[in-house]
Parts: sequence; structure tokens; C-alpha cells
Amino acid sequence: MVSKPNIDITLVSRLIATQFPKWKDLPVRPVASGGWDNRT
Repeated sequence: MVSKPNIDITLVSRLIATQFPKWKDLPVRPVASGGWDNRT
């Protein structure tokens, strides 16, 4: 069984700051997991 990746706010904030510097000061907040779909 494939485990769910551990993606936290710190990681997302770092990725945004690196890839989209003009958006680095926008707030980041968690959202409820809706699962994932491997078919689309």
C-alpha cells in the first residue's frame, strides 16, 4: 500500500518562496484532505 506523503505548511511555504517569490508573503493554511484520484 502506498503511504500518504507528509506535506506540511513549512514545506509548502519554502516551495512557494523558491518557485513563486512574489507570492512568498501570502498566508498558507492547511485544507481538509479529500483523498486522491489516480485515474485522472
